[in-house]
Amino acid sequence: MKEFKALLTTVAMMAGSHAGAEVVLQESYKIPAAGNAPTQLDGGVGPFGYEIDVTAEFSAAGHDKLVLVFSGHDGAFNIPYPPEVTSVTYDGAALTQAIYDFDNGALVCAGIFYLDNVATDGLLRIELSAGNLAHYAFGLYAVDGTRPGVQDTGTARDPLSDATVTMTTNSGFFVQETARNNQSLAGDGSGDYSTLYSYSVDSYRVLSQYRVTTTPGDYLAPINNGGANYRRVVTAAFEAVEAPQVGPMITSFTSVGPNLWELELSGDADTAYEFRSSTTLDFDPGTLVENLTQGDPGDAGSIGGANDSVLTTDSNGDGKARLTLSGGPADFVRAQNVSPLLSEDFEAGDGGFTVENKATGTDWAYGEPNSPNAGGGALIGGNGGSTNAWGTNLTGVYGSDTDTCLRSPVIDLTGIPAAELSFALAIDAQAGHTYQVDVIDDLTDTVIANVIEATEDVDFNNAPWEIVGPLAIPAGALGQPVRIQWTFTGDGTFNYNGAYIDDVLVTQPAP
Repeated sequence: MKEFKALLTTVAMMAGSHAGAEVVLQESYKIPAAGNAPTQLDGGVGPFGYEIDVTAEFSAAGHDKLVLVFSGHDGAFNIPYPPEVTSVTYDGAALTQAIYDFDNGALVCAGIFYLDNVATDGLLRIELSAGNLAHYAFGLYAVDGTRPGVQDTGTARDPLSDATVTMTTNSGFFVQETARNNQSLAGDGSGDYSTLYSYSVDSYRVLSQYRVTTTPGDYLAPINNGGANYRRVVTAAFEAVEAPQVGPMITSFTSVGPNLWELELSGDADTAYEFRSSTTLDFDPGTLVENLTQGDPGDAGSIGGANDSVLTTDSNGDGKARLTLSGGPADFVRAQNVSPLLSEDFEAGDGGFTVENKATGTDWAYGEPNSPNAGGGALIGGNGGSTNAWGTNLTGVYGSDTDTCLRSPVIDLTGIPAAELSFALAIDAQAGHTYQVDVIDDLTDTVIANVIEATEDVDFNNAPWEIVGPLAIPAGALGQPVRIQWTFTGDGTFNYNGAYIDDVLVTQPAP
């Protein structure tokens, strides 16, 4: 009997992700710190500045981003400057400047610097252009759950007693900070801010805030105040992203009979998983394991999907199934999210989609949309800032007598108990002109079922990309090979750009 091995960690995730995002401030470090003052670089044999080993109290290695918030004031000691920050490194890796503000007259400098994908911990080194600062303060933050780079920055120079900066990010989140008499006030009233510095005496100290967010598109926003009485406020925003998916993980794998194996799985709650076997660990793509069973009516989760190939976890994320495995390839077994029946973003090619023109007007075309605003909104690029898509005219308006069909490659729904369709749509069409979505027979092109009836454009002034679905594939279309068909019909009397399709996805919903 062949020996089977279960992968106890997920090797590859085929589809699916958590909704929401996780932005976590892992640790923070404020300098100066008692008993751990920075080493001052005197410029005698190198640059001026500061160097400090923070590793006894702080670690950023393995985190998505390291953020440094820095501010300094030169007092009356080194007029006519303070020196400028020329370099920031962490264990030798250079930080990128998100925003930096320097005022010779006010004798202050302030900035926010960051490093993506921190590899190792070590010395923090801040180099200056000339002599050292009379007063300074800075903080370090190790953060997970943000996009690489920086999305927005802002700066302000206001009256001496009230330094303010307001920045609107591209997600609509307002970053507003007012520092008055060294007391920090959160401008958006959300209550999600936390003041990291609270100094009541010295005016040169840094004030910094951050926001912990839970929705993709919101922002971590460090705000650096060089001192209310020194008029220097800068801020940089870092966009939150979806949290990485956890699991699935096979927690046990036991022989319960000849060629019969029972496994227990821990994953996301109420989530469908499939299993693949392979002789090697690369699973490219491996063999789908079908005819799953359960040994006891009380076993966690439920079996379903095409040929009983899907285990859906219970509300606790637990599942239990039996697999019949005999012969190769079956040396290793992996749990993964159920593979989509069709997933196409058109960035690598046309996806095998085809066109059927039923009239003499404009056909569907594949490529990069670059249709100017003809009165109903411009169409530039694909959905979500991508490059390619399908459209009825990639560079302008559709013509008269347009009646054209875009068809997907074959989708095999044999043995599939349920399926859902979603796609991105942008439409700019004259009143009375419509798009329609049907399921057609693989061989005869006969319409088997209608998914979206003939539908008009509801916004004649704009043509934004929007996600349509997920929509259930009608039961009459299941159990056979099919194709999805998008039809656009219009006479082109006036100038409109037509219909555009991107990011097509057909999946099996959880049983």
